[in-house]
Amino acid sequence: MNSLNSTISNHQKGQHLALQDRVIIQVLRSQVQSLRQIARALNCSPTTVKYELERGQISLYHGKRYRYDAQEAQRRYQIRRLNCGRKQAFLAKTRFIKYVETHFFKQGWSLDACAGRALASGAFTQNETVCTKTLYHYVELGLLQIKAIDLPECLSRKTKAKRYASINADWAAVLVNGLLLLTSAASLATGGAT
Repeated sequence: MNSLNSTISNHQKGQHLALQDRVIIQVLRSQVQSLRQIARALNCSPTTVKYELERGQISLYHGKRYRYDAQEAQRRYQIRRLNCGRKQAFLAKTRFIKYVETHFFKQGWSLDACAGRALASGAFTQNETVCTKTLYHYVELGLLQIKAIDLPECLSRKTKAKRYASINADWAAVLVNGLLLLTSAASLATGGAT
């Protein structure tokens, strides 16, 4: 194990394993190290090592023997990571998006009216639509043919950043006044002048 002292990773608990960590698992396992010894070397749980060894196995000799392969484990990990995360509803609900765009431009409906009438008329079910807030978000991202300039109220409203900036300024004033009050109270308690 002396040859690995320079390659021991600085894996942090709670983080995903990197290819470097998988290579260390492969080398230590080939040296017949226990799960706990490998986990100690990687600074992770023995259960993590156990699951990693199960996930990264390849079959040898027509499935009669199994061996851990770091490259294969990394490839499988990257494939699984592609399926992680929340999926955008935009691609799945293109029919509804086309409905909104056509009624917005041809009949002059608002985004809220488009979403409401789609449900009220029975043209779409709840699962086939997105909410009004999501439609406005799609406009901000540029996913629709509708632009922010086409929406009359969208440009006149304050954005979140502007709202939060004014709120933060108000809170800063409150904090400064509170600190002044605290320092004057402290100086009165100690008998000093303000």
